[in-house]
Amino acid sequence: MSEKNIGDITVVSVKEKKKSVSISFSNGEKVSLSPDAYVEFLLYVGKKIEPEEMKKILKYAEEDDYYVYALRLLSKDMYTSYVLRGKLIGKGAEPIVAKRVVARLINDGLINDEEYARIYVEDIAEFRLYGKNKTIARLKEKGIGEEVLSKFDFPDEEEEERATRCCLALNKKYAKYPYEKKKERAYEYLLGRGYDHTLAKKVIEECIEETPEELERELLEKDFYLARHKYYKIDDLYKRKQKILAHLLRKGYHYDDINELIQEEFK
Repeated sequence: MSEKNIGDITVVSVKEKKKSVSISFSNGEKVSLSPDAYVEFLLYVGKKIEPEEMKKILKYAEEDDYYVYALRLLSKDMYTSYVLRGKLIGKGAEPIVAKRVVARLINDGLINDEEYARIYVEDIAEFRLYGKNKTIARLKEKGIGEEVLSKFDFPDEEEEERATRCCLALNKKYAKYPYEKKKERAYEYLLGRGYDHTLAKKVIEECIEETPEELERELLEKDFYLARHKYYKIDDLYKRKQKILAHLLRKGYHYDDINELIQEEFK
Protein backbone atom coordinates (compact mmCIF):
# COMPACT_ATOMS: atom_id res chain seq x y z
CA MET A 1 0.00 0.00 0.00
CA SER A 2 1.19 3.48 -0.76
CA GLU A 3 1.09 6.17 1.88
CA LYS A 4 -1.00 9.30 1.14
CA ASN A 5 -0.90 12.20 3.58
CA ILE A 6 -2.80 15.04 1.92
CA GLY A 7 -4.60 17.14 4.54
CA ASP A 8 -6.28 15.65 7.58
CA ILE A 9 -6.90 11.91 7.50
CA THR A 10 -10.11 10.56 9.01
CA VAL A 11 -11.79 7.18 9.20
CA VAL A 12 -14.74 7.21 6.79
CA SER A 13 -16.04 3.65 7.15
CA VAL A 14 -15.62 0.56 9.32
CA LYS A 15 -17.01 -2.77 8.13
CA GLU A 16 -16.77 -5.81 10.36
CA LYS A 17 -16.38 -9.14 8.61
CA LYS A 18 -16.19 -12.69 9.96
CA LYS A 19 -12.43 -12.69 10.65
CA SER A 20 -11.35 -9.12 9.91
CA VAL A 21 -12.37 -5.48 9.97
CA SER A 22 -12.20 -3.39 6.79
CA ILE A 23 -11.43 0.33 7.29
CA SER A 24 -11.50 3.12 4.70
CA PHE A 25 -9.78 6.49 5.17
CA SER A 26 -10.41 9.92 3.73
CA ASN A 27 -7.09 9.85 1.86
CA GLY A 28 -8.21 6.84 -0.18
CA GLU A 29 -6.41 4.15 1.79
CA LYS A 30 -8.28 0.92 2.58
CA VAL A 31 -6.92 -1.65 5.01
CA SER A 32 -8.06 -4.93 6.49
CA LEU A 33 -7.12 -5.58 10.11
CA SER A 34 -7.65 -8.48 12.48
CA PRO A 35 -10.07 -7.78 15.36
CA ASP A 36 -7.08 -7.58 17.75
CA ALA A 37 -5.30 -4.96 15.61
CA TYR A 38 -8.54 -3.05 15.15
CA VAL A 39 -8.98 -2.80 18.92
CA GLU A 40 -5.31 -1.81 19.25
CA PHE A 41 -5.94 1.41 17.27
CA LEU A 42 -9.44 2.18 18.62
CA LEU A 43 -10.64 3.14 15.15
CA TYR A 44 -14.13 4.52 14.57
CA VAL A 45 -15.86 6.57 11.88
CA GLY A 46 -14.81 10.21 12.09
CA LYS A 47 -11.63 9.58 14.08
CA LYS A 48 -8.72 11.79 12.97
CA ILE A 49 -5.51 9.92 12.19
CA GLU A 50 -2.11 11.53 12.60
CA PRO A 51 0.45 10.77 9.85
CA GLU A 52 2.64 8.72 12.20
CA GLU A 53 -0.34 6.66 13.34
CA MET A 54 -1.32 6.14 9.70
CA LYS A 55 2.13 4.76 9.00
CA LYS A 56 1.72 2.37 11.89
CA ILE A 57 -1.75 1.26 10.71
CA LEU A 58 -0.41 0.58 7.20
CA LYS A 59 2.48 -1.36 8.65
CA TYR A 60 0.16 -3.44 10.84
CA ALA A 61 -2.14 -4.10 7.88
CA GLU A 62 0.81 -5.37 5.83
CA GLU A 63 1.86 -7.82 8.53
CA ASP A 64 -1.49 -8.61 10.13
CA ASP A 65 -2.19 -11.89 8.31
CA TYR A 66 1.21 -13.16 9.39
CA TYR A 67 0.64 -11.98 12.94
CA VAL A 68 -2.61 -13.95 13.11
CA TYR A 69 -0.84 -16.99 11.62
CA ALA A 70 1.88 -16.67 14.27
CA LEU A 71 -0.76 -16.48 17.02
CA ARG A 72 -2.28 -19.73 15.75
CA LEU A 73 1.12 -21.41 15.92
CA LEU A 74 1.79 -20.08 19.42
CA SER A 75 -1.60 -21.31 20.62
CA LYS A 76 -0.41 -24.86 19.95
CA ASP A 77 3.26 -24.78 20.93
CA MET A 78 6.17 -22.64 22.12
CA TYR A 79 8.60 -21.18 19.57
CA THR A 80 11.81 -19.21 19.65
CA SER A 81 11.96 -15.97 17.71
CA TYR A 82 14.36 -17.58 15.20
CA VAL A 83 12.13 -20.57 14.46
CA LEU A 84 8.95 -18.50 14.26
CA ARG A 85 10.60 -16.00 11.91
CA GLY A 86 11.56 -18.91 9.65
CA LYS A 87 7.97 -20.21 9.66
CA LEU A 88 6.64 -16.77 8.69
CA ILE A 89 9.10 -16.51 5.81
CA GLY A 90 8.10 -20.02 4.77
CA LYS A 91 4.49 -18.82 4.75
CA GLY A 92 5.45 -16.09 2.28
CA ALA A 93 6.35 -13.09 4.47
CA GLU A 94 9.19 -10.85 3.38
CA PRO A 95 12.11 -11.10 5.85
CA ILE A 96 11.58 -7.51 7.03
CA VAL A 97 7.87 -8.19 7.63
CA ALA A 98 8.66 -11.44 9.48
CA LYS A 99 11.15 -9.53 11.63
CA ARG A 100 8.54 -6.88 12.50
CA VAL A 101 5.91 -9.50 13.35
CA VAL A 102 8.32 -11.30 15.67
CA ALA A 103 9.33 -8.00 17.29
CA ARG A 104 5.65 -7.26 17.87
CA LEU A 105 5.12 -10.68 19.46
CA ILE A 106 8.14 -10.14 21.70
CA ASN A 107 6.80 -6.72 22.69
CA ASP A 108 3.40 -8.30 23.45
CA GLY A 109 5.13 -10.84 25.72
CA LEU A 110 4.16 -13.80 23.53
CA ILE A 111 7.74 -14.84 22.67
CA ASN A 112 10.58 -14.98 25.15
CA ASP A 113 13.71 -16.84 24.08
CA GLU A 114 15.19 -16.95 27.58
CA GLU A 115 11.98 -18.42 29.02
CA TYR A 116 11.86 -20.93 26.18
CA ALA A 117 15.43 -22.02 26.95
CA ARG A 118 14.69 -22.29 30.67
CA ILE A 119 11.67 -24.52 30.09
CA TYR A 120 13.65 -26.63 27.61
CA VAL A 121 16.55 -27.15 30.04
CA GLU A 122 14.43 -27.76 33.14
CA ASP A 123 11.56 -29.76 31.65
CA ILE A 124 12.03 -31.08 28.11
CA ALA A 125 15.72 -32.04 28.32
CA GLU A 126 15.17 -33.49 31.79
CA PHE A 127 12.20 -35.57 30.65
CA ARG A 128 14.10 -36.89 27.61
CA LEU A 129 17.28 -37.43 29.65
CA TYR A 130 19.39 -35.28 27.33
CA GLY A 131 22.96 -34.56 28.30
CA LYS A 132 24.44 -31.07 28.30
CA ASN A 133 25.90 -31.37 24.78
CA LYS A 134 22.61 -32.33 23.12
CA THR A 135 20.61 -29.79 25.13
CA ILE A 136 22.88 -26.96 24.04
CA ALA A 137 22.99 -28.20 20.43
CA ARG A 138 19.19 -28.36 20.23
CA LEU A 139 18.80 -24.86 21.66
CA LYS A 140 21.37 -23.49 19.21
CA GLU A 141 19.42 -25.11 16.37
CA LYS A 142 16.41 -23.12 17.57
CA GLY A 143 18.39 -19.89 17.45
CA ILE A 144 19.22 -19.50 21.15
CA GLY A 145 22.48 -17.55 21.37
CA GLU A 146 25.39 -17.63 23.81
CA GLU A 147 24.09 -14.62 25.73
CA VAL A 148 21.14 -16.76 26.84
CA LEU A 149 22.93 -20.12 27.07
CA SER A 150 25.61 -18.63 29.33
CA LYS A 151 22.96 -18.06 32.00
CA PHE A 152 22.40 -21.80 32.52
CA ASP A 153 24.43 -24.15 34.68
CA PHE A 154 24.77 -27.86 34.00
CA PRO A 155 26.07 -29.26 37.34
CA ASP A 156 28.23 -32.39 36.99
CA GLU A 157 26.26 -34.30 39.64
CA GLU A 158 22.96 -33.69 37.82
CA GLU A 159 24.51 -34.69 34.50
CA GLU A 160 25.78 -37.95 36.01
CA GLU A 161 22.43 -38.66 37.66
CA ARG A 162 20.62 -38.34 34.31
CA ALA A 163 23.24 -40.44 32.54
CA THR A 164 22.88 -43.14 35.21
CA ARG A 165 19.09 -43.24 34.87
CA CYS A 166 19.50 -43.49 31.13
CA CYS A 167 22.07 -46.28 31.43
CA LEU A 168 19.95 -48.32 33.85
CA ALA A 169 17.14 -48.26 31.30
CA LEU A 170 19.57 -49.39 28.61
CA ASN A 171 20.72 -52.26 30.79
CA LYS A 172 17.15 -53.61 30.71
CA LYS A 173 16.63 -52.78 27.04
CA TYR A 174 19.76 -54.65 25.96
CA ALA A 175 19.42 -57.47 28.49
CA LYS A 176 19.56 -60.16 25.78
CA TYR A 177 22.64 -58.77 24.05
CA PRO A 178 26.15 -60.16 24.49
CA TYR A 179 27.92 -58.19 27.21
CA GLU A 180 30.40 -56.39 24.92
CA LYS A 181 27.68 -55.50 22.40
CA LYS A 182 25.50 -54.28 25.27
CA LYS A 183 28.24 -51.90 26.38
CA GLU A 184 28.91 -50.79 22.82
CA ARG A 185 25.25 -50.00 22.19
CA ALA A 186 24.96 -48.16 25.51
CA TYR A 187 28.07 -46.09 24.76
CA GLU A 188 26.76 -45.07 21.32
CA TYR A 189 23.37 -44.23 22.80
CA LEU A 190 24.76 -42.08 25.60
CA LEU A 191 26.99 -40.14 23.22
CA GLY A 192 24.01 -39.59 20.93
CA ARG A 193 22.03 -38.37 23.94
CA GLY A 194 24.64 -35.68 24.54
CA TYR A 195 26.81 -37.06 27.34
CA ASP A 196 30.58 -36.68 27.47
CA HIS A 197 32.48 -39.85 26.49
CA THR A 198 34.27 -40.02 29.85
CA LEU A 199 31.00 -39.91 31.76
CA ALA A 200 29.44 -42.44 29.37
CA LYS A 201 32.24 -44.94 30.06
CA LYS A 202 31.97 -44.37 33.80
CA VAL A 203 28.24 -45.02 34.10
CA ILE A 204 28.44 -48.00 31.73
CA GLU A 205 30.98 -49.68 33.99
CA GLU A 206 28.68 -49.02 36.95
CA CYS A 207 25.31 -49.86 35.39
CA ILE A 208 25.67 -52.35 32.56
CA GLU A 209 25.57 -55.86 33.98
CA GLU A 210 27.33 -58.83 32.47
CA THR A 211 25.07 -61.11 30.48
CA PRO A 212 24.58 -64.41 32.39
CA GLU A 213 26.98 -67.07 31.11
CA GLU A 214 24.20 -69.49 30.10
CA LEU A 215 22.34 -66.76 28.18
CA GLU A 216 25.54 -65.56 26.49
CA ARG A 217 26.24 -69.11 25.32
CA GLU A 218 22.67 -69.52 24.09
CA LEU A 219 22.86 -66.26 22.12
CA LEU A 220 26.25 -67.22 20.69
CA GLU A 221 24.99 -70.59 19.48
CA LYS A 222 21.94 -69.02 17.88
CA ASP A 223 24.00 -66.41 16.03
CA PHE A 224 26.62 -69.00 15.13
CA TYR A 225 24.09 -71.19 13.32
CA LEU A 226 22.70 -68.17 11.49
CA ALA A 227 26.22 -67.17 10.43
CA ARG A 228 27.07 -70.73 9.36
CA HIS A 229 24.01 -70.75 7.12
CA LYS A 230 24.86 -67.30 5.77
CA TYR A 231 28.35 -68.35 4.66
CA TYR A 232 27.71 -72.01 3.76
CA LYS A 233 28.42 -71.40 0.05
CA ILE A 234 32.08 -70.55 0.75
CA ASP A 235 33.87 -73.76 -0.22
CA ASP A 236 37.18 -72.92 1.42
CA LEU A 237 36.63 -74.08 5.03
CA TYR A 238 39.31 -71.75 6.44
CA LYS A 239 37.75 -68.70 4.77
CA ARG A 240 34.29 -69.77 5.88
CA LYS A 241 35.43 -70.05 9.52
CA GLN A 242 37.13 -66.64 9.30
CA LYS A 243 33.93 -65.08 7.97
CA ILE A 244 31.92 -66.61 10.80
CA LEU A 245 34.52 -65.51 13.36
CA ALA A 246 34.52 -61.90 12.10
CA HIS A 247 30.71 -61.84 12.00
CA LEU A 248 30.38 -63.00 15.60
CA LEU A 249 33.10 -60.65 16.84
CA ARG A 250 31.13 -57.75 15.39
CA LYS A 251 28.14 -58.95 17.38
CA GLY A 252 30.14 -58.57 20.59
CA TYR A 253 31.05 -62.13 21.51
CA HIS A 254 34.43 -63.02 23.05
CA TYR A 255 37.04 -64.44 20.69
CA ASP A 256 37.77 -67.48 22.88
CA ASP A 257 34.09 -68.41 23.14
CA ILE A 258 33.61 -68.10 19.38
CA ASN A 259 36.75 -70.06 18.58
CA GLU A 260 35.76 -72.83 20.98
CA LEU A 261 32.36 -73.21 19.31
CA ILE A 262 33.88 -73.15 15.83
CA GLN A 263 36.29 -75.91 16.80
CA GLU A 264 33.44 -77.97 18.19
CA GLU A 265 31.30 -77.56 15.08
CA PHE A 266 34.02 -78.00 12.45
CA LYS A 267 35.85 -81.07 13.75
